[in-house]
Amino acid sequence: MRKAIQLFLDKDEEHQAHIEHEKAPVLSRNVDLSLLAFRRNMPSIYSLLNRNRQQKTSIYLNADGEFDVVDYGSGNVLYGAKINDSIKRSVESFLAAPTSFSFAPELALTQNDMSSPNDTLVIMGLGLGAHLPMIMASHLSLKHIIIYEPNIDYLVCSLYTGVWLTIFELAKRNNIAIYLQIEKNGESLFKDFSEFYEHVSRDKAFIYFHYHSDAFDGIYNALKNTDWVLSKTSTLYNQKRSFLDYIVPWPPIVNPREWNESNLNTALFASNISALEHYFPSIAAEFADYETSHWDVVANESGLVNLAHKKTGSFLYTSNPQDDSDSVIDMFKTNPNRDGLVLSYTGGKLKRYFHYQTVLRVQQEMKNMAEAQGALPAVIKSLIMFGLGQGLQLKKLLDEYDVEKLFLVEPNRDFFYASLFSIDWATILQKIDEKEGRLYLNIGDDGTHLGKDILRQFQTIGTYNLTNTYLLKGYDNSLLEPAINKLREELRLIVAMGDYFEHSRYGVAHTKWALENKVRLLSELDDKNRHKLLDAVPVLVVGNGPSLDNLMPLLHEEKERAIIISCGTALQALHKNGIVPDFHAEVEQNRSTFDWSTRIEDPEYLKKVRLISCNGIHPDTIKLYKDAYLALKTGEAASLMMSALFPEQAFAGLKTSYPTVSNFVVNLICEIGFREVYLFGVDMGFVDINHHHSKSSGYYQANGKELYSYQQEYNASLIVEGNLRPYVNTKYEFKMSKTIMEQTIAAYDTEFYNLNDGAKIEGARALHKENVIISSSIEQKRELIDWIEREAYALVDKELFISRYNEKHKLESLLEGLQNLRAIAQQKIDSIEAAEKCIDEIRMVLIDAYHSGCATLFYYMNGSVNYINSVLNKILNFEDQDMVFDVFERTLGYWEVFLDDAIDSMTLAPYELDFVTSFPLERQRAALNYYFSQNKIIVDSVSSKEALTLMGTTLSLPLGKSADASNTVFIERFKNLKTVKASEKQCLIVSEYEDLHQFLENPSQLDNKVVVFVPSLFESLSWGDEYRSSEEYSFYIAVLASTCRDEIKFVLPKIPSELPSSEVISKFDLACFDDFYIYDCHNFIAFSASPLSESALVTGSGDRLRYLPTLRDENFATIEILVSKSKVK
Repeated sequence: MRKAIQLFLDKDEEHQAHIEHEKAPVLSRNVDLSLLAFRRNMPSIYSLLNRNRQQKTSIYLNADGEFDVVDYGSGNVLYGAKINDSIKRSVESFLAAPTSFSFAPELALTQNDMSSPNDTLVIMGLGLGAHLPMIMASHLSLKHIIIYEPNIDYLVCSLYTGVWLTIFELAKRNNIAIYLQIEKNGESLFKDFSEFYEHVSRDKAFIYFHYHSDAFDGIYNALKNTDWVLSKTSTLYNQKRSFLDYIVPWPPIVNPREWNESNLNTALFASNISALEHYFPSIAAEFADYETSHWDVVANESGLVNLAHKKTGSFLYTSNPQDDSDSVIDMFKTNPNRDGLVLSYTGGKLKRYFHYQTVLRVQQEMKNMAEAQGALPAVIKSLIMFGLGQGLQLKKLLDEYDVEKLFLVEPNRDFFYASLFSIDWATILQKIDEKEGRLYLNIGDDGTHLGKDILRQFQTIGTYNLTNTYLLKGYDNSLLEPAINKLREELRLIVAMGDYFEHSRYGVAHTKWALENKVRLLSELDDKNRHKLLDAVPVLVVGNGPSLDNLMPLLHEEKERAIIISCGTALQALHKNGIVPDFHAEVEQNRSTFDWSTRIEDPEYLKKVRLISCNGIHPDTIKLYKDAYLALKTGEAASLMMSALFPEQAFAGLKTSYPTVSNFVVNLICEIGFREVYLFGVDMGFVDINHHHSKSSGYYQANGKELYSYQQEYNASLIVEGNLRPYVNTKYEFKMSKTIMEQTIAAYDTEFYNLNDGAKIEGARALHKENVIISSSIEQKRELIDWIEREAYALVDKELFISRYNEKHKLESLLEGLQNLRAIAQQKIDSIEAAEKCIDEIRMVLIDAYHSGCATLFYYMNGSVNYINSVLNKILNFEDQDMVFDVFERTLGYWEVFLDDAIDSMTLAPYELDFVTSFPLERQRAALNYYFSQNKIIVDSVSSKEALTLMGTTLSLPLGKSADASNTVFIERFKNLKTVKASEKQCLIVSEYEDLHQFLENPSQLDNKVVVFVPSLFESLSWGDEYRSSEEYSFYIAVLASTCRDEIKFVLPKIPSELPSSEVISKFDLACFDDFYIYDCHNFIAFSASPLSESALVTGSGDRLRYLPTLRDENFATIEILVSKSKVK
C-alpha cells in the first residue's frame, strides 16, 4: 500500500486550498492553547517543546479535512484516509480484548498483591494523540498512562489538533496521571516500570501499540514470547526487521473475518503456472508448490486478493484492494516519475578528451531547453515497476497503456505468489509476446544485485533507453528505499560513467603496451596454488588519510615484518618519513598518476618500489618504478578484449576495485588470498576538514598550508558513524568508496583491522595502534613477496599476443565502423519517426559490428554512442516541439565533429597514450630540474635576463654559469636579438607575423632552435597573480618548449585558464600552419612538419603531447572555457 501524500489530497486544488484556508485560524489557536496547557500541567514538556520544533515532518489536512502527518523526506503520510474512523476501529479492537503484561521486578520488596487492580496503561506511540481521549474515557478505569514516543515531531504536530485540551481535561476529571516518555522508543521499559513500581506498586499494565516500528514490534514480540511477562530477561532492544517483515506504521484496519484462503482462485493459479512454465520455467518451478514465509495470501468473497502479515495480523491493502491499486495508477498517470540521466558531466581534468568536448558543445546547445512534463504517454517506451504486490496495479497499467519494455521487480516472494491468484499472467505474457515486447522479472532480490541486473538488461537494448524510462513504486517499504534510491542513482549515472571513447581507447593502448613490454598479469588463484604464508604475513594498507600522521611510528616499527602497500598520494608521505613500501598502488588510467609520482623528486626512491595497478595504468607511470604487476578490471573494454585473446590462461578479474585506489588494493589482496589486513590512513572521513589528508603528502605545502582549499572543492558535510568516535564528517565519494569496500570485505575470508580515527568500515574491526601484534618474520615476508612476483602474476607471450591482437582487432574494421557512424550523422531529420530511426541506426552499427566479429568498434564506442543517443532521445521530449528537429540536427553535427576527430586521430595515432595532467606546474618544476641536471644544462638569456630571472625563480631553474654544466639553452626575445647563432641551442620568442613567416619560409635557420610564437595581442590581456605579464608567461612557455625534441620547431602558448579567451581567439591567424601536424599539451600547442615519434611526444618538463586532428577554439585555453556552436571544423 502507498502512503504518498498525493493520494490523500483533494483532486480539486481549489477545494483543497479552501479546506486549508478554513482551518488555518483553528491550527494557530490550537497550538497556543496546547502550549498553555502543557505549561500548566507538564512544565518539563513545555520547555522541551520550546526548544524543539519539527524538522522532518509537518501537520497537514487531507481531502476530508482530517489532521495527518507528512514526512518531508519521503512525501509519505502517517495515517492516510478515513483517519478518525480507522483510529476509532483500532481503539475499539484493543478495548474489546485489551492486551496486558505482568511485571516481575528484579528484587521484590513486598509480596505481589494478586488482587490489585490493573489501572495502568502503557501506550507505544503518540502519533497525533487522537486515540488517547477514547481510551481515557473507556471502561478500563485508568489511573496511570505511560506514553512512549520516539519522534518528538509527532508531539509537536499533535499541538495543532487541539487534542491536548481534551486529554488534560479528562485526566483532571478522572484523576489520571500521564507520563510522557518523549524521544524514547520503549527499550527502557523494564527500567522505567521498575521505577514506576517502586512508587505506585503496580505489577501489571495494559499495553496498546498505536503504530508499527522496529522498536515497538520488537517489544510486542518479546512480551509475546515470554507469555506477556516483563522481566529483566525480556529482550526489548531494537530488533531490526527484514524488508520481508516490513509493515507501514499505520496499516489498513481490516476485518480479518472477511478474508481467508478458501476464497483464492486456484484455477487462475494453475493457468498462471502453466503460462510461466512456457515463458519462465524456473519461476514456475519455484512457485508451483510455494509456501509463504512472512505473509498469508487471502481473498474475500469477490476473489480480490490481500496479504496478511503472519506475526501481527496486519494487512497490506484495505478492504478494497482494487481501489487502492487504481488510486496509485491514477496518481502515476498524472504525475509519472522519470529520472533524468546525468548527461552534463564534462570530465573535470579529462575535459580535453574528444568525448567531453562533445559533451560541452551539446550542453551549451541544450542549456535553455526544457523537457516536457505531463501525463503518461499512451506508448511507454520503458518502465521499471518496483513492487508488484498482488498485481492489480500491473493489470490496470497494461490494460490502459502500451508498455514496450517492462522491468518488473518484486523483492518479496510472498507478494509475487499472491499475484498468481490475483491477475491473469497467462494473458499478460501472451500479449507481450505477440507485440514482441520485453519483460524482465526480478523476484526475491532485496536490492543487492538489482542495479547490476537491470543495467545488464539495459545494456542489451542500449542504455540510452533510460532517457525514456519511468519508475513506478507499487507499495511503501522504507527498508527497500535505499535499494530503490541506489538503483535510481546508478541508472542516472550509467551513461556519464560509461566506457566512452577515450577511456576505452587509452585503456586498450595502455594494456597493449604493458603486455608488449612483458608486464605480468594477476592469475586466477585457488586454494591449491595459494602460498601458505598468506595466512602468516599481514598486509598494511597505507592510505593518505589524516590518521596516517599518527600511525607513522607504527609503520616504522613493523615495516620489516609486514608487507606495506601504499595507496596513491600516500607514497609522498612515506617518502618524507623514510619508508619504502614493498608495493605502491595506483588505479587511475589517465596520466595524472605520473604527475603525482614525479612530484616526489626522487627517481632512485621510486626505482626501489614495485607498482601494482589495473591493466589500464599509464606506461609513463610504469616506467618510473622498479617493476609493475597488473590485474584485469572486470567489465572494462580493455579487460574483455585481452581476456578473449587468451582463453587458455585464467586471469583474475577484480570486481570491486573502484572508485578509489584503496578499494583496488583491498579487492586485490583479498583476491590474492591474504588473511590479515591492517588499514593505515584509510580514513574515509575526517574529524577536522582542514586535516583531510596526511600533512606529509602533496596536498600540503612545505609550510603546512593546503595546496588548495579542500573544503571549497568538495562537499564534506555528510555525517557517518566513526571508527574510534561516534561520528565523523565525510564526502559523497568517500561514502561510496566505504560502501563498496564493505561489500568486498564481506565477500572474502579475510580479517580486517581499522586503526584510523575516521569512518567506521563494516567488517573491519576497530583497533587502537597499541594493540597491533605482528608475529611474522623478515624471512617469511621476503619469501611471500618472491612468490607474488613469480607465481601469483604471470607473463603473457609477447609474440603470441601481438599476433592474436592484430588478427582479432583490425584497425581498418574500426575505421570503417566509425565512417558508418559518420554517414548516419549526416542525415536530414524532419520527423519524429526519422529521428527515432536515426537513433536505432546508430546503435545497430555497433551491434552489427559486434556480431560480425568486429568487437573493437563496440568496445571503443559503446559509451559514447550511449551518450549521444541519450541526448538525442532527450531532445525528442523537449517542450518546444518547433525547435526539436533543429536542435536534433545540430547535435548530430557535434557528433559528426567528434567522429571526424576520432577517425583522424585513430588513423594517425591509433595507440597514442593518455596525456591528461594534474598540478602541472608542480610536476614541471620537479621534472625540469631533473632534466636539466641529468643533461647538464643551464638556462641563460642575452636579450632578457630580467624576465628569465623571474621565471627561473618560479621554476627553480639553474641559471647562469655552472661548473657542472656542459650545455646552455638560451631563451631570447627575437626582436631584441641582434644575431641568431647557428651553433647555440636557442628558444626564440617571436611576436610578429612577419618574423614568424621568415622562419617558416627558411626552415634551415631552425637547426637547434624552436620558435615560441606569442602574438602581440597577448600583451593586451589582463594578467593575474600566477603570471604577472605577457613577457613572464612567454618565458615560462619558452622554458617548457626548450625541452621538446628537435622535430618540434614551432610552439604556440595557450591562454591561461583564468584569462578570457573569447576576445582573442578570433584574432589568431594560423593559416600558415595548415601543412603542419598539430599536437597539444596542457600549456601549449606544438607544430611539426611530420608525425612525431613516441619518444618525441614526451618533453623534458614531463608533459606528454597528443595528436590534434583539427585546431578548434577550445584548444587555445589551458582549460577549455569556450564552446563553439559551429558544426564545421
